[in-house]
Amino acid sequence: MPAARPVLTAAVAFLGLTSIPAIAQDATTQRQAHYQTRLNGLTAGDVSELAVLLKAAQQALREDKGVSFELLSGAPASYPMIATSPRDAFLAVDFDNPFEAERLPAPNSNWNPYRLTLLPNGPGALLWDVEVILDGAGALARVEMLYRAPHPF
Repeated sequence: MPAARPVLTAAVAFLGLTSIPAIAQDATTQRQAHYQTRLNGLTAGDVSELAVLLKAAQQALREDKGVSFELLSGAPASYPMIATSPRDAFLAVDFDNPFEAERLPAPNSNWNPYRLTLLPNGPGALLWDVEVILDGAGALARVEMLYRAPHPF
């Protein structure tokens, strides 16, 4: 029986080493996974149109085409993202696959507010809450972005 112990130890070590890449691959796949967007008060088509509008605004900013919507972003004071300008944060966000999209109650007849929840690093990691306000003509009026931890529930 003593001769079997080195073989067993080697087998356990081999299994442990071969499972590390699988675990890393699962984590990478999870971060890159596409989610079925949770919709609240709007359709998948509405979310696609909103994404097109936001990506067009990103492109216009990159090309210095003089866009005029309000842009705000922030994070808790201890997060490194607090040092990122609102413009840089907005340009870095991917609006194609929000985790959640919601139509918010309008504070007046000239605004159409929406909230997108974006999971850039997968579930359980820091996320973006993005409030998008369209004016009465459907143009982008304001984008507010908050980088925060997920809710504990």
